[in-house]
Amino acid sequence: MKALHERLAVKLEDLRRRLDPAALPFQTTAEVTPVKTTIGQPRAAEAIAFALEVGARGFHLYAAGSPGTGRESAVLAAVRSFAATRPTPPDWVYVHNFAEPDRPRAFPIPAGQGRKLAMAMTSFLEAAQREIPRAFESEDYARRRQQSLAEVSTRRAKLIADLRAFAQAREFALEMTPNGIANIPLHNGQPMPPEVFAQLQPGTKAELEQRGQQVQAQVGASMRQMRQIEKDLPEHLHDFLPVAEPEQPGPAAAHALQRRERLARYEVNVLIDNSGMTGAPVVVERNPTYYNLIGRQDYRAVLGTMVTDFRQVKPGALHRANGGFLVLHALDVIHSPFAWEALKRALVSGEARIENPGEQVATLPSARPRPEPIPLDLKVVLIGPAALYQSLHHVDVEFPELFGVKADFAPDMDWSEENLASYSAFLSLVVHDRGLRHFDRSAVARVVEHGARLRDHQRKLTARFLDVARLAVEASHWAGKAGHEVVLAEDVDAAIATRGDRRRNGHGRHRGRAGGTGQRAVGDRRRRLRLRAAVAGDRTGLGRAGDGAEHRAGDRALRPDPLERVFDPDRVSASAVRAGLAALAGGDDYLRAVVRRDRRRLGVVDRALCLVVGPLRSAAEPGNRRHRRGEPARRGASGRGRDAQGRRVL
Repeated sequence: MKALHERLAVKLEDLRRRLDPAALPFQTTAEVTPVKTTIGQPRAAEAIAFALEVGARGFHLYAAGSPGTGRESAVLAAVRSFAATRPTPPDWVYVHNFAEPDRPRAFPIPAGQGRKLAMAMTSFLEAAQREIPRAFESEDYARRRQQSLAEVSTRRAKLIADLRAFAQAREFALEMTPNGIANIPLHNGQPMPPEVFAQLQPGTKAELEQRGQQVQAQVGASMRQMRQIEKDLPEHLHDFLPVAEPEQPGPAAAHALQRRERLARYEVNVLIDNSGMTGAPVVVERNPTYYNLIGRQDYRAVLGTMVTDFRQVKPGALHRANGGFLVLHALDVIHSPFAWEALKRALVSGEARIENPGEQVATLPSARPRPEPIPLDLKVVLIGPAALYQSLHHVDVEFPELFGVKADFAPDMDWSEENLASYSAFLSLVVHDRGLRHFDRSAVARVVEHGARLRDHQRKLTARFLDVARLAVEASHWAGKAGHEVVLAEDVDAAIATRGDRRRNGHGRHRGRAGGTGQRAVGDRRRRLRLRAAVAGDRTGLGRAGDGAEHRAGDRALRPDPLERVFDPDRVSASAVRAGLAALAGGDDYLRAVVRRDRRRLGVVDRALCLVVGPLRSAAEPGNRRHRRGEPARRGASGRGRDAQGRRVL
């Protein structure tokens, strides 16, 4: 029977999974079609498709995951593909509100017609200023003007004559005063003196007052008719007449400026122009400040004063993405003052209202135009870390109601034939997009192996394609320095080696021992701890790691996996723990785990490991004679217990 350490010994070839280049069905990436879809994220792709297809409110999308996993590229590819099948939204314009000048009106018009309308109104104003004065200079205009004035005078005289007759029939006279038309009661055909009015009987006074009210009502009706007649004449006709532009500032210059401002009321402010667009808009706002999201009201200097009107209304990302899709980075929105609350308010209310956030804290409100809000119909996509999603889900009551779909991008994917083909297609894409040298299949195999190394798992590949793309760029660089036409495996090895050197030199602190038993690069993205474990007498499927074998588990717990026969940081086997405890109770087998001091300093809690190791701290260990005789374990510099090989004991 073989010794225990021989049965549990790990073969050298089992420490790292290799990929045979001959298993790849191509010679170089020149034969591989670049990838066009999301790689290794089937669940995230399904969530994105679901969010895009659901048109109900409250199903905005949050794409969660670590940077470099292709969140933004996957989201943009899916959104742009879906947006191409959607109808093009209308244009939006603002015009002057003649009834309420401080409330500019917003109108939707068919896509591409907004700019045409603005150009048509500009041409109309130019033609009006040109043709109206020309018409006034003609003899026909003078004759028609005299006719119109005569007609107006005749209608006015007839109204006054009818009014006088109405008052005369009720024994009242009318008198024109600077304040209007006054009605005076008559006595024997003459204005009634006050003393005569005072001597009248109460019944006669009441009857006289009643007739006076009838006359006053008729006077009001006649005045309204006369004003209607005057409205038939152009109210702002003088604005279209030619005026010499003054050369010096003064009253004439101010008058000319006021004339131009009055004419500007007939212009059109094209807020959103969707001309030339096919499908729905896709807007990616890289700087989601309050004004960039909601829009703003600009000001201009006029005669030393800052003024504004409907022409100064500028759109935000919500307006530009209306009818389509808006993609934002969640951290950028959260860090921008007022932006997050404004975004939620717009999504809850379903309209984009342009306001100045400073008015909320101002002592006195300022007089400015308040444009009519524009109704919103869009899908918002937030891209951010998973921790931020959890925080917002718990502290912001409106967040779960608005962002009802989460697309979770995993940091890794399975080592499978499909994903191997995806890796090759991604390298082909990087080569085409960045103008790199093509990769030989041996180099592709080396990149795949490094992808597994980045995840510390023989059945997983990293999904941080940013790291893979950077490795491809560096490998192409070293292939060029070596004079290779295509990137070979040795070029990938050179890139990996130089990256490790730069990491050590750039981050300063890098600790380690022979075999890499414990190291950490401070500040590196792949911050991890290496755990050292020794397993002996294992007939329970806890693993084949022999004495001194090393396994990296990141900052997570060391968890034995009986299926893979390695220490897998991604799962725990409760049955293996129970079997190990049963074997320990029998006294013929034991399990001993040794971890570094950093695990305790980081506060890592591994319940499965504690269940197995806990009883061993008080029990005698057959493999440690000094401890079995009751002698204390050797103390190191840190004062913590060590075993016979000098390893710290948990």
